[in-house]
Amino acid sequence: MHYTVYSLDVWGHHGTECCPGYGCPCMVVDMVDDTYSHDDECCECSYQVNDRCKVGEISLPTWNDDTRAGDDVLRALEEAGYVHASLCEVDDVSDEYDVWINSAELGRPLLQLERMV
Repeated sequence: MHYTVYSLDVWGHHGTECCPGYGCPCMVVDMVDDTYSHDDECCECSYQVNDRCKVGEISLPTWNDDTRAGDDVLRALEEAGYVHASLCEVDDVSDEYDVWINSAELGRPLLQLERMV
C-alpha cells in the first residue's frame, strides 16, 4: 500500500501540561495561598490538528494482524527517516486509509499517513 506522509501543525496540549499561562479553565486557584491545582474532572484539554503539510510518500506492506501492524508501520517510517520509532506510537491501524502517528510520551499527533488510491 502506498501512502502520502503529512506533517501536522497541532494546537493545544495534553492535560498533564495544563497551566494558568495557557488559560486552562481546569486550573483552579486556591484563594488562601494563591496556588493553582489541576481539576482532572473538568479538564477538556486536548490536541487539535490545525493544518498539514505533505512531506513525502511511503510504501508499506499489507498487514493482516493489527497487533503487529503498528510496529511494522513505525519500522518503515524510521527506515525512511520520518520518525524515531521508540518515541512514537501508531494511533490506529484498523482504518488502512488513514494512519495517525503520535508521540509516545503525550499522544501529540505528529504524522498522518493517507492511503493513495
